[in-house]
Amino acid sequence: MAAVVGLVAVSLVGGCLALVGVGLDQAITHDLLGEDFAQDAGTFGTGRFGDVAWAVQDGAYVGTNVSGSTASGSSFASYARTAYVADTSVDVVDVEGAVGPGSQIGVGCADREGERGYVLLAGPDGSDVRIARLEGGRVSADSLDRATGLGLGTLRSLRLGCTPDPYGSDVELSGWVNGRSVLWTQDADGLGSYASMVLGLVDVPDGAVVRFDDAVAVVPGR
Repeated sequence: MAAVVGLVAVSLVGGCLALVGVGLDQAITHDLLGEDFAQDAGTFGTGRFGDVAWAVQDGAYVGTNVSGSTASGSSFASYARTAYVADTSVDVVDVEGAVGPGSQIGVGCADREGERGYVLLAGPDGSDVRIARLEGGRVSADSLDRATGLGLGTLRSLRLGCTPDPYGSDVELSGWVNGRSVLWTQDADGLGSYASMVLGLVDVPDGAVVRFDDAVAVVPGR
C-alpha cells in the first residue's frame, strides 16, 4: 500500500510539473514581432529620425531620405521579449530615387535600444550583399562577410538569422536575399541576446524612398 501511495504521489508531482511546463511554454511567446503595416507602424516609430523620415503609407512602412544629400538612417521596433536566438525578415516592396551603386537596404537584430547588433544589407539590385555590425545605432563600414555579383535580381526580401553558440561566445549569422541563402559567418565574442528589429538605409541619395512590408521576427524552429 505504501508503494502505491508513493507512486500516486510521484504521478501527481509529475503531472503538476508537466502542467507548469505547459503553462510556461505557452506564456513564453516565440513570435517576437509581426507588423504588416495595414493600419499603423505598430511598434516601429514614425517621424524624422536623423536624416530619414519614417511613415506608414498605403500599407507599407516608408523611409525617405530628407537630408538634402546622401545619408544613412535606421528605425527599430522592440520584440515581445528578449530572445537568445532570433530570425528577422522583411519584404522590400519598392525603391524610388536615383539610388547609387553604394546604396544599401538592411534588416537586423539588435539590443533593446537598437544600438548594437547585426545587419544584413543589400543593394536595391541585389548586386552587393554584406553582414555588418550595428554599433551605436550606425552600420559599420567593415563587413563580417560580403558577396558581390550574385545575380539575385531586384531586391524583394531580406532575412537575417542571429544564433549565439550556447557553449561559447561566438555568434553565427546567416543571411538570405530574395529567399536565397547567400552569406554565413561568425562573430567571435559577439552579442548574445536580442530585443529589437532594425530596418536601415545606408548611403541613399536625397529623396530616395524605400517601402517595407511584413516585418517579422521569430525564435526559429518553433
